[in-house]
Amino acid sequence: MAIAASDKWVAVRALFEAFGVDAAMLAAATGVKETTLARRMQRDGWRQAGAPDGDAAAALRRAVTAAVHELETVSSASVQGSLDRGRIETVLAMLKTVEKLGEMTGVDPRPEDPQTRSDADIAAALRRIDERIVELALEAAGRMGGAGVEA
Repeated sequence: MAIAASDKWVAVRALFEAFGVDAAMLAAATGVKETTLARRMQRDGWRQAGAPDGDAAAALRRAVTAAVHELETVSSASVQGSLDRGRIETVLAMLKTVEKLGEMTGVDPRPEDPQTRSDADIAAALRRIDERIVELALEAAGRMGGAGVEA
């Protein structure tokens, strides 16, 4: 699934503002020139909530924890019949960027907290989202005259 450019910018902004990920690292991870990123930051008024603590590992772990929490929220909402594709794509863009930052820095961005969800739990949530997307697509196809369409 291709992630829209707007979702990528939302994810990059969240990583910068909320988690203190360094702008130079974000530029390198996304393939955007630092000058382009700096112009976007100035134009849109990006501000970090607090001064970054300089601990890249901690910033990446906070970002992963937040993204997993958001993914769980989206997953719960999709089970109830409400699917927000934009939120899903933004979370995926954030996770891809964090993964790239982890590769660049040699930092394992997985949270250290033993209470966080395991990879199996995340995979199960993603599987539920995929199943719900298929269900919604089949319902839409049925309404548009595609009766008999099966997954």
